[in-house]
Amino acid sequence: MDDRFSFSDEVASAFQTLWTRRMRILRVSGLVAAVAAFVSLLVPNVFEARATFLATQQDGGGLASALANAGANIPAGLLSLPSTPVDVFKEVLESRTVGLGVVDELDLVRQYGIDEEDPEKARILALFALKNQIKVAQKRSGLVAVQVEVPTGWVPIVRGDQSAKAARLAADIGNEAVRQLNRVLQERRASSARNSREYLEAELEKNRVQMELAADSLVAFQKRHATLSIEEQAKVTVQMLGTLQGQIVAKEIELDVVGQTRTPSSYEYQRVRTELEALKDRYAELLRGEPAQKIDAARLDETGFEPITSLPDIAMELLRRTREAELQHTVYTLLTTQYYQARLEEARDTPTVEILDEAIVPLGKSSPQRKLIVVLSFLGGAVLASAWELLRHRPATAR
Repeated sequence: MDDRFSFSDEVASAFQTLWTRRMRILRVSGLVAAVAAFVSLLVPNVFEARATFLATQQDGGGLASALANAGANIPAGLLSLPSTPVDVFKEVLESRTVGLGVVDELDLVRQYGIDEEDPEKARILALFALKNQIKVAQKRSGLVAVQVEVPTGWVPIVRGDQSAKAARLAADIGNEAVRQLNRVLQERRASSARNSREYLEAELEKNRVQMELAADSLVAFQKRHATLSIEEQAKVTVQMLGTLQGQIVAKEIELDVVGQTRTPSSYEYQRVRTELEALKDRYAELLRGEPAQKIDAARLDETGFEPITSLPDIAMELLRRTREAELQHTVYTLLTTQYYQARLEEARDTPTVEILDEAIVPLGKSSPQRKLIVVLSFLGGAVLASAWELLRHRPATAR
């Protein structure tokens, strides 16, 4: 009980001390707040502007898969133009190329007041200053925001025009950074399209030669074997075999009849026998390719028949050559289509990023928050002054 009453007495004594010294505490708090307000008037004002953009999706060329299905051998990565991921946008925005583009376009060397005789060194110094003012943030939705904070000089209250200049510069830097990003990405896209076009030009020329060779080979093969349709030729050959067999039977009968009235050495008998042997030779040629494996070219041009035994090989060879010619023609068609697409892509000037919100001139500074600084300084000064007064007026034993 005594301890409790003693604590209550101490609390009451502390409040009494603070109340008695309230004016001094207020004076100290006011002095601290005044000093904080004065310092806040000296520090630079910071103006913030933000530009938000979205990447426009670009259709990658489907030529690689189409040519692969057609049987062509295409180096990977040459003919595809994939959409740029957000991480690449951030890296490009933070790159030296984009930064120097902003420095040159907005003449930041003069805007920042950099006094340097070497122009290249002045550009680098301006780039370093720009890096400290610009930030790239990725939102959860996938959008990219370019946030720019431009400070004024010290003691901005003396020169009010600095605030307007810094606000305008913040908006200009944000918008120019996005424009420079567009420029760099368009150059990259044009370079990729140019590489694809040059590759396609070379492939078109090679494919054109191969297509002509395949077509000439097919035509020469068809002329050599008189083949237009293997099925029709096989049908005609079978019919011809039947006709020859009938003619052979008729000649054998005729030879028997002549042999009954003529001697074997007679002219009539020799003529019929020669015709019979010719028919048998022709039948053997059509049936097995005998006695000669290849038909005489003159006779082939006249008859257009192939031996039965050679028809499967001829059919397979004709199929192979026809397929090769069709393959080269298909590849040529695909290459021609993609070649003109690459030319259009190279000449296209559409933006790569779509600006959703352009950076606008901020209406007010983002920092310093002078009212908040004064209030917090006043409260902090009151707390410190109260603690000091309580420490000074406590009994020595309590201290």
